[in-house]
Amino acid sequence: MLITFATPPASRWQDLLLCHMRIPYRLHSVISSLYKELERAQQVCFSPRFFNGPPGIIIKVQAEEYDIKELLKHEARIYGLLEGLQCIPEVYSSGICSPHRYIAMQRLGPSLLDLCGLAGKLSVRAVAEIAQQVLSHLCEIHGRNVVHRDLKPENILLGLDLPETGPPLIYLIDFGLATRWQNSNGAHRAFRTHRPFIGTYNFASLRSLEGDQVSRRDDVESLGNCMLFLIRGSLPWMTHCDDAHTARTHVVSQKKLITTNQLCDGQPLVIRQFLDYASELPFHAQPNYEHWISIFKVLASWGAGESLRDAVIRLKIY
Repeated sequence: MLITFATPPASRWQDLLLCHMRIPYRLHSVISSLYKELERAQQVCFSPRFFNGPPGIIIKVQAEEYDIKELLKHEARIYGLLEGLQCIPEVYSSGICSPHRYIAMQRLGPSLLDLCGLAGKLSVRAVAEIAQQVLSHLCEIHGRNVVHRDLKPENILLGLDLPETGPPLIYLIDFGLATRWQNSNGAHRAFRTHRPFIGTYNFASLRSLEGDQVSRRDDVESLGNCMLFLIRGSLPWMTHCDDAHTARTHVVSQKKLITTNQLCDGQPLVIRQFLDYASELPFHAQPNYEHWISIFKVLASWGAGESLRDAVIRLKIY
């Protein structure tokens, strides 16, 4: 949710940028004023909120007293592990301006959920182009010992600008639920069951929904679910039920009832093959990123429909 406020005085933002957003003196007043605006609108809740910052910057804010499990602190730490990757927004500063915790980061464009909302659904060609980039990003992220654990269309964003040629650059965000797949000694974490579920029911892997420990394979399966959503415009098990137990039970039962053949009816064979591959990956296995990137590159070259670039131009995203 993006909440827009009147732009603060230029001097305040200039002070913020001159100190490279590392000295919280001026930032404190910015965040406090923004959060007071939220309180007046009676929208304060447990979830972090996003605010427009100066040009090119977005500020994610959470009141310290509502900071459940310090998700923003954890997210900032994960961004530190991923620093330098092109697929990750640049983080300018993070910390506490009491009583608020914040992350100030690079502003990006719309999410794939936004894009799908405008288009209804995307072409096979566009989704294959998206899959190439996201798989490449997952390869890099997993290489830094990070599993996203909540990959979904609203956490996959387009860049703020459209390149002169080719598709828009794709970024991954929202690492508050991310975890590591290796222990401190470099060994793969042990497989465990009866784990509490963390993520989003509609896009999570069936294994994680049933309580299995997550690993790299679960991000790959979540990508497959995202691809299905973008191609179909919806998922047959999607639920918006407020009761967590009911929602989880519904998604698990529906996923078990529906075969990949049914899910991918009318779609290219490689879509079904990718879903089957992801669901059958062993817990400790390294996904074959390069193989599937090459497969989706071929699919993008002959797949039906408009390219991702053509779609964002038609929808006037930029």
